Amino acid sequence: MLATKEYERTRALLYARRWAFARNPQYYNFDMLGGDCTNFASQCLFAGCGVMNFTPDLGWFYENLNNRAPAWTGVEFFYNFLIGNAMDITPTMLNYQTHADNGSMYNTPNCFNIYVCGKVFKWLKKMGGLEVMKQRNEEKAKILYDFLDESKMFKGTVRKEDRSLMNVPFVTGDKELDAKFVKEAKAAGFENLKGHRSVGGMRASIYNAMPIEGVEKLVEFMKKFEKENA
Repeated sequence: MLATKEYERTRALLYARRWAFARNPQYYNFDMLGGDCTNFASQCLFAGCGVMNFTPDLGWFYENLNNRAPAWTGVEFFYNFLIGNAMDITPTMLNYQTHADNGSMYNTPNCFNIYVCGKVFKWLKKMGGLEVMKQRNEEKAKILYDFLDESKMFKGTVRKEDRSLMNVPFVTGDKELDAKFVKEAKAAGFENLKGHRSVGGMRASIYNAMPIEGVEKLVEFMKKFEKENA
């Protein structure tokens, strides 16, 4: 059994925020060895609990430059960690042993979701792959964020270092004006711009399927609205 180790989620979150878009030079770069995602995840976990290496007592993560592997080559250790360590109160469906014993077919798979995922993955490959999508998303986000940074009416609500490429929240600073913008935007063909009920304002979701022309049209409409309501 693995030893219980106190975990401080706040410390892990602070580390993730600090290094999500940069590289901590303390750790080895696995980008050219199959990927760096699990290396970064292990760094965040290490910040939260001080556990980073695979031993019978501590865990299965990276330890140092002399004890490392490309991303997910340690997946066997993770598998062994999940299998056979369920608590007595663990529900059947949440026990990984249940799924391992039944070839991952204990419950009927969501066939439609799997089908849709396959369609999306083929589309992503057709578009040029993940690197091309990353560039497209950065270009789309830059168009919208550049306008928000220059606008005298609209303001982004997220710090620059924490901004998302997918969801862009913004406000005018006036709730009535926000509501007017959402109403007129919908009439102009822009759907689902109303912000989350806990935050308010507006939110533009510019996921992979949104073409760059859609973002350009939104900014064009926002400029028009600002001019008419200055």
